[in-house]
Amino acid sequence: NSCWRSIIEAGALACDNNPKVGEPDEHLSRPFPAPLRRHVVVVGTGVAGLEAAHTAAMRGHKVTVLGNHQTFGGKTRLHAQMPGGENLSSVYDYQYLMAVRAGVSFELGFQANIDSVLIREPDVVLLATGSSSSQPDWLPDEWFKLGLIPSLRDMAKQLALGLGSASGRAVIIDQDHTEMTYATALRLTDYFDQVTLVTSRERIAHDVSLINRQGILQRLFEKNVELICHVEPAGVNKLEDGKLSLKNVYNSAAIDLDSVTSVIHASSRLPNDALLEPLQKKGIEVITVGDCRAPRSLMAATREGYIIANEL
Repeated sequence: NSCWRSIIEAGALACDNNPKVGEPDEHLSRPFPAPLRRHVVVVGTGVAGLEAAHTAAMRGHKVTVLGNHQTFGGKTRLHAQMPGGENLSSVYDYQYLMAVRAGVSFELGFQANIDSVLIREPDVVLLATGSSSSQPDWLPDEWFKLGLIPSLRDMAKQLALGLGSASGRAVIIDQDHTEMTYATALRLTDYFDQVTLVTSRERIAHDVSLINRQGILQRLFEKNVELICHVEPAGVNKLEDGKLSLKNVYNSAAIDLDSVTSVIHASSRLPNDALLEPLQKKGIEVITVGDCRAPRSLMAATREGYIIANEL
């Protein structure tokens, strides 16, 4: 459906799984060879990094991928474990298979730092380290640092590992407006008595294509997820009493939600680019890819990985 949206709105063919669609080399089994073989070190194992890795290797580059997990797929893998996201595994599974076939070397299970990158003597580093949720304006500094109100990503990780059932209401403050937010809300209905989605926008899933949005809304209503629009949190002072205060973004009218036992923030994301400047100071060519450049959709991430690999 996202592919169809691209055709209608952007007037161009596009595909989550195949970023070569519409390109001059679409009919070729391999991309055009690189004029000079280089050692490309990819830091990160999300879909943007994996796409860049296997495409660069197929062009003849030596490619090494560093990752802090034994698994691959990044946030897309996490989304694939939520309701409605199961088919997303086809993207990173295919990318990994192609990378192995192309001779990409994977070194996983450790947090890459400047020394572990430099020791591999890269000609170019592709920084594909993803993004992290930012601190919402309504969340106090101390609460944010202590993780008292988890990000949606952190909550999704807990759900994927198995979370014990809890009574009361879980509230998601939706400031990210991505499909993963709504998939996680659906999973939360298995654990809480009530799930409420709150947004300051005029509707839920505002940034999602029409067909996908209709499916999302149908699944949310089938699970009796409560949707509240035009509001944002007014503070967290009443949470100890099981209440969350909301205010209308237009007239500041107050609303109190009762029986609240968990609040999750789905806030805007910030690039994890801490390695960018230190590597550049060492004279290394560094290119940010995917969410590490700017948070984006799955289609945009795979597309960018493909384009950057073809420019090396």
